[in-house]
Amino acid sequence: MERDPRLLDLTQLRVRIREELDRARRYGHPFGVLVCEALPASDGLPVRVKAARAVEVLRSAIRTSDVVARPYEDMLVVLLVETGPAGMHDALFRIRERITAAAGVWHITTLYFPEDAAAIGEMGFLAAA
Repeated sequence: MERDPRLLDLTQLRVRIREELDRARRYGHPFGVLVCEALPASDGLPVRVKAARAVEVLRSAIRTSDVVARPYEDMLVVLLVETGPAGMHDALFRIRERITAAAGVWHITTLYFPEDAAAIGEMGFLAAA
């Protein structure tokens, strides 16, 4: 299977989030992170199929300046660049509805900078770097 150049992998995501944290601290810009984890459910969809469908949904539901990454097979991360709380809330509702309809059951965790700065910096897939 050929890798999608528009979809960041784990290493690229680590770099991008660190860059965004630095930029947000320097200029005071907020941003949001949505961590989407595929959950086993009665939908019967294999994780690869769920993830592929979810990536397409995410791309259609976010701005071109935002970032989608797939750090693990069952996880997608959306970085909502320069997005305030209201924008992140709107994105979450838009994404949650669409992702469920197209790609089955997902658990979505929201983190917002600056309030969740410590949690963003300590996310499991970042801490391993």
